[in-house]
Amino acid sequence: MKAKGKFASTFAMPIAILTTASLSVAQGQPATLANGPPQTLATPSPTSCTCDCLVGYGAPILSVTRLAGSTGLLLGARGGAILRRRFVLGAAGFSLLNDVAMPASAQLGAGSHNISFGSGGFWFAYILSPDWVVHPTFGVLLGGGSVGYQVTERAAGTPATYTSSSFFLAQPEIEADVNVTRFMRIGVGAYYRFVVGVKLEDKLTNGDVGGPGALLAIKFGYY
Repeated sequence: MKAKGKFASTFAMPIAILTTASLSVAQGQPATLANGPPQTLATPSPTSCTCDCLVGYGAPILSVTRLAGSTGLLLGARGGAILRRRFVLGAAGFSLLNDVAMPASAQLGAGSHNISFGSGGFWFAYILSPDWVVHPTFGVLLGGGSVGYQVTERAAGTPATYTSSSFFLAQPEIEADVNVTRFMRIGVGAYYRFVVGVKLEDKLTNGDVGGPGALLAIKFGYY
């Protein structure tokens, strides 16, 4: 889909830059607070320092969300710099993996009507009690995206048509992270995507594009 490629390329570069830079810092100077290394499911690293440093992480993300009344599967990535092991500033991007049909209320007539979707933006978060094996993270994704639909399989000789619209989003999230090792954490979270600015007449609305979701993230980096 056109929107998938557009938003994958748009957000891939800032995520890659943030992830590479933050992990380079993290590998050179792992950080913990003065009370020692965090608890993990594995044995804590004996080489951890005791300073508050600027570190970071990168994470592939798989998400399930509601989209136009159906289930959408999103693949994404997130990277961020972390200050004092608690405050996160980064970027994230997502793209739709599976085929999601337009709602019947759109009344597009004969043919196959599939939705395309991509989103991304800046990621802000606060990590509560990172020393605990299991601890919460609160965050919000602020940015935008594109949604569209393509109509195919019409009468023979009729070309496919594609219509899209950009939008703005605010996506608050709560996540439970598990310290597996000093360099890897697994996060499971839930979020709600608030959307404004969808302009596809009566075919797709803000309510069709916004909605709840859940995600699984594997985070790599010292903090």
